[in-house]
Amino acid sequence: MKALSGFRISARALPLCAVAVLCTLAFGQAQAAPVDAEPMAIPMSPIRTMDKADDDVPQAPAPIQAPAPVQADLFDPANLPNPAPSIMRITFDDDDDTLSNEAVSDIKAFAYSFKERGGRVSLRGYAGTPGSTGSNERRLSLRRVLAVRDVLMAEGIKPDRLDVRALGGARDNGPQDRVDITKSGREE
Repeated sequence: MKALSGFRISARALPLCAVAVLCTLAFGQAQAAPVDAEPMAIPMSPIRTMDKADDDVPQAPAPIQAPAPVQADLFDPANLPNPAPSIMRITFDDDDDTLSNEAVSDIKAFAYSFKERGGRVSLRGYAGTPGSTGSNERRLSLRRVLAVRDVLMAEGIKPDRLDVRALGGARDNGPQDRVDITKSGREE
C-alpha cells in the first residue's frame, strides 16, 4: 500500500472500515452533505411537532356507563336459593354446638348404613346469619361439624372418609344453624 501523508499503513493492521475512511480522506472524493434535523418516525405512531395544533389530536371516547346496580338484599331469605340436597341434616339451637339425643341416634343410624356402603361424605357446618363469614360464626360451625364427626368416628367411620367444612352463615334459605351430610365430590 502507498504511503498516505508520509505514513506507511498495512492493510492487515487496520479494520476494513478504517481503511475506507483513510482512503476517502486521502483522495478527497466523498464529502457528506449537511442534513436538516427532522424527527424520526416510530412505526405505528404519529409524528408530533410543536407547530401542530392540539385540536386535531383524537380525543378518548367517553367511558361507557354501567347500569345502576339493583339494590336487592342478597342475603334476604326470599332471595336465597333452596339448600343443596343432603343425605342428612342435623339442626342446632342458636349459638349452641351440642347435639340432642335424637340427633345422636340419627347420626348413629346413618353411620351403621354408611359403614356397609363405603365412599366418602362431606360434613358442612353452618352458623350465624345468612352470608356471615366472621370468625365467631366460622368457629361455631366448626365446633358443630366436629361434634357430628366425633359421633361418626365413635361408630367406626374412618376420618379419611369424612370431608369437614366450616362455612359460617348459609347462602341458602335452609336452616341457619345446621350441619349437612352430603355426598362428597371426591372419590376414594
